[in-house]
Amino acid sequence: MERRYTAKDIFEAVLDLRAFLVGYDDALVQAALALLTRNHMFIVGPTGQGKSTLLTLLADLFEDAVLFRPQLSAFTVPDHLIGPPIPSVYRREGRQIYYVEGGICDAHFALMEEWPDAGVALARALNTILLERRFVTKDQVYVCRLHSAFMTGNHMPQGEQWEAVKARQMFVFQAPRLKTIATRFCAMEAADRRGSGKYPAQGIPYRDLETACREVEQTRVSSGIKLVLAWCLHRFEERCSARALPGHLMNTRSQNNLLNVLRAVARIKECREPHYEHLRCLEHALPGGETPEYQEARRIWREVCEMAVPSQKHLQEFRRYDQLGALMDQINRLRAAPATAGEIIFELPYTALKLFGETGFNDWIAECKGLTALGELAEEVRRTGTEIFRERGRRWRAGSTL
Repeated sequence: MERRYTAKDIFEAVLDLRAFLVGYDDALVQAALALLTRNHMFIVGPTGQGKSTLLTLLADLFEDAVLFRPQLSAFTVPDHLIGPPIPSVYRREGRQIYYVEGGICDAHFALMEEWPDAGVALARALNTILLERRFVTKDQVYVCRLHSAFMTGNHMPQGEQWEAVKARQMFVFQAPRLKTIATRFCAMEAADRRGSGKYPAQGIPYRDLETACREVEQTRVSSGIKLVLAWCLHRFEERCSARALPGHLMNTRSQNNLLNVLRAVARIKECREPHYEHLRCLEHALPGGETPEYQEARRIWREVCEMAVPSQKHLQEFRRYDQLGALMDQINRLRAAPATAGEIIFELPYTALKLFGETGFNDWIAECKGLTALGELAEEVRRTGTEIFRERGRRWRAGSTL
């Protein structure tokens, strides 16, 4: 029977590439998560630090995958990446139809080197392709089969116009510099191993990666996990703002993609759904490398997660999170439900207890005490619930007077 590679197998195969790279352990974790979540990655660093080697090793892992690997420059135009328009169709019919075969829209993996050199205009022109997997013209919409894009560059592009582009790159890694005799020796050893061509894992069928990604996307994330993640992100942003860290460390689009990263972590750990301790692994969604601000951001994330999910606590003690998440989910459904005079009944997981109306809701919330995150989340759920009760009351009174 033919072996099928799971999310764990793919993660381990990517991580095994560290035998051929020095200082890239975290980059390989990010690359594996990017592959399992159909995301993109930008690797930045001076020439000769192994960035292109990482792209080559990743590409060699998969068989039957279509690659698109251009070398970008200031003279690169969108037609070089997407494909040229067909002049005869435009002259004859006036329609803007492109020949996309062999371009980025036709590839599974795009490996684009010297990404910042092409300029922000070209990068922004590819935004829809990277984010929505579509190329839109005035006459036609092309569906792109692009799975992931890996970009490299010698510097981190700066400027307001680049922010929208950076938002499409879920993972960012600063390539390491060799600073010691030991690391230089290891780099020489790794270069010798690369020269032998004996890679630790090759020939992963591309269809297995697609299957693993579908399994990741279908993994359930509980309401409690989402609620605690929202609290962690809120606290993380507050602390980063207080330390004047860059805003692109965790933009809104990145936050929305974190659920897929959590799903991937659960699949890698062979769990049916994410657990609360998996929130700590989301530090890999933050930019990695030796840059002080990146290291500080990751330290802040670990501190925040330790507050919400203390390592010394037993997982049974986090069931209150599940119950608060279930309450918040039911409250949000009440927002769209028609307002009636009937009594509202809330159900709580792990218990046969039911909360009747606003009184039962407030009485149960008042008993939620313990961790800092638990108290703050209980107050947020109480405030949201109170607003919904009042809104439903106003809607019902307005409807009853008609």
